[in-house]
Amino acid sequence: KLWFAPVNKKDGRASLGRLVLGQAHGKAAALGNAPGHGQSGMPALVFYAHSQVILRQQFKEGLERHAAFRLDANLARQQAGTGLTVRRGGDGVVLLRQKARAGGGPPQRHLQNFFRSLATVIKTSSGERKIPVVTGHGSASWMDENGLYPETEETFGQVTLDSHKIGTAIRISEELLNDSVFDLESYMTAEFARRIGTEEEKAFLIGDGSKKPTGIFTQAEVTGPTTATNNITFDDMIELYHSLPAPYRKNAVWILHDTTVKAIRKLKDNNGNYIWQPSTQVGQPDLILNRPYYTSTFAPLPEAGNKAIAFGDFSYYWIADRQGRTFKRLNELYANNGQIGFLASQRVDGKLVLPEAVKTLTVKAK
Repeated sequence: KLWFAPVNKKDGRASLGRLVLGQAHGKAAALGNAPGHGQSGMPALVFYAHSQVILRQQFKEGLERHAAFRLDANLARQQAGTGLTVRRGGDGVVLLRQKARAGGGPPQRHLQNFFRSLATVIKTSSGERKIPVVTGHGSASWMDENGLYPETEETFGQVTLDSHKIGTAIRISEELLNDSVFDLESYMTAEFARRIGTEEEKAFLIGDGSKKPTGIFTQAEVTGPTTATNNITFDDMIELYHSLPAPYRKNAVWILHDTTVKAIRKLKDNNGNYIWQPSTQVGQPDLILNRPYYTSTFAPLPEAGNKAIAFGDFSYYWIADRQGRTFKRLNELYANNGQIGFLASQRVDGKLVLPEAVKTLTVKAK
């Protein structure tokens, strides 16, 4: 906003009430209130010259502010419908935090890996979260009239979810950032999400628990049958299917490598029918023994000694998010190189809290 006071016709003097451009107005306000300026005695021509100097200076500062905040504005526009919000922190830091999707629906693949849609995701307010789990059940018994109620106790344990940090960085030249013909900021947001999501998926499946989540295939308590030969057969698939307790089969899915899917698609039952069933409806997954499957490049290959297939209800795998994904812009760190840095990080842990809910098929060792 820009206001000029009119020239006083009687003495040819001007009155400057306020001169504001963008968010910078301190010098203009000071000039308007200083002794010997404005109504106190500045001729119109002199006032005009002073005002032009101020205008040029304030316009330059406004452009600098615009450049500094342009990334924020572009990101804010791009976040509509992506589940992210933009918030400004100190020292030019942009913070983007993931929000829960209203109304559910499939996960956005550019923001997170497929495993999050299967697992239970919780938010934690501290670095460590202890989850009580039942490790043993009591039972009921028939009893006589006036007889004593039988006492059997539940056995409880604890699963501890920690907070492991994952991060990545990108450096971009100032020229590329300013002259890019496509939406570079939106690309960086999606690229950060892809990098973190990829590493998350890897850890949730095969992480060793050392400064990262514990994976399904590497958790020692997750066991199951072993193949009779070095190759997976139809009988092995049936054995794995029925090794999972019946209550967990209702929501159970398969997780395996694409190479394993290729081998399974060739398997037939005793009637010559393929056990792999292609989907007949758009949007519905293909099935193996009437249950959906997911493939991942991080699932172990069907080689001797490997746990090649996981089958179970993965909602018992808990993911603890300490905070949402945080994005930061570094304007000064790489200034000598004419570059701007961008950082992304997240603190998260994951573990299967009920091992009996998932079974794995191990390929026979040679």
